Amino acid sequence: MAESLTRANLLTRAMGADIVIAVDLQHDAHLMQQDLMPVNLQSEDAEAEKLAWHERLRGRIGRIAARRSVAAPTAMEIMTTSIQVLENRLKRNRMAGDPPDILIQPYCPQISTLDFHRAEAAIAAGSLAVEKKMDELLPFVRTAR
Repeated sequence: MAESLTRANLLTRAMGADIVIAVDLQHDAHLMQQDLMPVNLQSEDAEAEKLAWHERLRGRIGRIAARRSVAAPTAMEIMTTSIQVLENRLKRNRMAGDPPDILIQPYCPQISTLDFHRAEAAIAAGSLAVEKKMDELLPFVRTAR
């Protein structure tokens, strides 16, 4: 019997689970976050000079090179990221109090909460993560028989 990390492992144990195998899909969510407001440690004069140079450069090559801009996050992306932050904090607190017997953490930073269309990539990442944990899983499988 397995249980989500956002639920207490105590629940699965109370339901009779001898072994708790948890899957953490969001352990690497921070890898996809972007800095929207970079920290600037330069003086105002250096910044003004840099901006003037940048404007001259853009004026010269602006017609040739296509400009690429970073899109601002949508309301849905902001909400999803906020939920992920909350889930990660809850998960850490609960795992500290009652850790699972085995923790499987697939590497899939490119997949977020609402990316149902990326199911194949998620399944492949999960399969690879299970293969990496096989040495830990086999003793539990052998004792369960």
